[in-house]
Amino acid sequence: ADVLLDLLGDPFLEVRRRAIEALDRAMDRLGPVRGQVWLGEQRSRLKKKARSGILLLKLATLNDIAGERIDSSIQLQRLAQEGERPDLFALYLSFRLSDAAAQPKETASLARRFSAAAQAFADQRIDVWSKGVGLRDTSNAWLTLRQMYGLIVLLREVLEPFRPGAGEPARLRSHQSVLGPWREKAEQSLQDLQRWFENEESRWIRSHREYLPCGAPLAERTEGSVGDGGQSAQDAADLALLATAGMRTAIPTLRWAACCHPRDSIRLAAASLLVGARLVLLASPFP
Repeated sequence: ADVLLDLLGDPFLEVRRRAIEALDRAMDRLGPVRGQVWLGEQRSRLKKKARSGILLLKLATLNDIAGERIDSSIQLQRLAQEGERPDLFALYLSFRLSDAAAQPKETASLARRFSAAAQAFADQRIDVWSKGVGLRDTSNAWLTLRQMYGLIVLLREVLEPFRPGAGEPARLRSHQSVLGPWREKAEQSLQDLQRWFENEESRWIRSHREYLPCGAPLAERTEGSVGDGGQSAQDAADLALLATAGMRTAIPTLRWAACCHPRDSIRLAAASLLVGARLVLLASPFP
């Protein structure tokens, strides 16, 4: 639960979304007593210092889990308005919160705001991607593909309740008479973005065979299976090298690996390295 809460500060939208979902499951596994103790301790700690940014996002998330939805909604609204542009993830969580509270008109308004913010987010990154020399031609281009994939997932999730099913009306109304034809525009934006993403990711895959496509299933590899070729041992050794070379800067990656890597051996190796790092820091005479 600690690791998942920290992952809410990850720069990637999809990592944050998955961390939120996994945190709900982690609370169930903690049980009612341990879960409430953990939740109370975390909320008490954050209330003293959460005024903006990631800390405020964490507090809003914990308040939602604790059933304090009004506080969570106020904090998310404040967070969404912090920067020059609306915070996408705060808008997304506000949408979910409003939907859960059965506020259909407010939910539609938040969906429209999120769709507009998502379009601006996508436009800016696509412009940087292809302008001049272009991000597309750099070795870090795959990071943008990951972020755009996360944007597509969020936009699709936000639009889903407004789509009619097979012979059934949509679960939520778009309130077009008040809000305008925002859903049609958002659906077109989603289609354009998906088309752009598929074309650019296909192009990247052709020149980078080691790249794992976004959305590809992360199947658990059987340890010691034929064809493994000692890959698990090599990966563990690579993690140890990362920890040694990166020291404090490697900790976020190690936390992710310990929590979310699809292979058991990597999760165990990363967890062991984190424990070792904590012991070293405790024994260190330096602050």
